[in-house]
Amino acid sequence: MRLLLIFQVAFLFITQLQAQIEQTDSLINKDEDLVFVNPEVPPRFPGGYDSLYTFIKQNNNWRVGQETIVGKVFVQFIVEKDGTITNIKVIKGLNESCDTEAKRLVSILPNFKPGEQSGIPVKMRMVLPINFDGLK
Repeated sequence: MRLLLIFQVAFLFITQLQAQIEQTDSLINKDEDLVFVNPEVPPRFPGGYDSLYTFIKQNNNWRVGQETIVGKVFVQFIVEKDGTITNIKVIKGLNESCDTEAKRLVSILPNFKPGEQSGIPVKMRMVLPINFDGLK
């Protein structure tokens, strides 16, 4: 009797879990405009975050001496299902020259490996802080 009760509870749990998975899969497949903020697997830059910040440092054309500025520009963008970057915008800036350079840096990033939800590539919104230090 006890074994039968355990089996029934396990069966209900598995059935409910499977229904949630199917609902998530159908939502992902039907809604092309759905943008995730926290998918199961986030997008990954080729080589990881160290490589991302090395890329930014090597490609940053903003030069010390233009202005004495110290701070971060926060750039928001979407990593698409194919890993490309779209919808780039500054959500917290420093000044026009730093903001413009931060947007340019994000626009030239190589493709990311896209995020995944239930094993399916999905769009994800990301925010990247880019440091500017005009005192070096």
